[in-house]
Amino acid sequence: MTAPAQTVAVFEHYFFAIEAALGGLGACAVPWHLVADAVTAGQLVAPFGFRATSHRYVVRRMQRADRKSADFCHWLQEEAANLATVDQP
Repeated sequence: MTAPAQTVAVFEHYFFAIEAALGGLGACAVPWHLVADAVTAGQLVAPFGFRATSHRYVVRRMQRADRKSADFCHWLQEEAANLATVDQP
């Protein structure tokens, strides 16, 4: 007796994997911040939860940053702080 063949889809970007999962084509393993809204809205489930990793996002500022760059960095920090307060499954 042989096991049935399984189809595996490989996507070049997280966005495509998430869209496939939202479309009911299967499961995907992606970072929390990319699916937080879909999970909290009940569009996706995380039966095994999420785990912290050592991955970090870094923004490098020039020594003489202009106002737009400073505003962007401030906004980015606020978004990251807000995302961290969303309850992860």
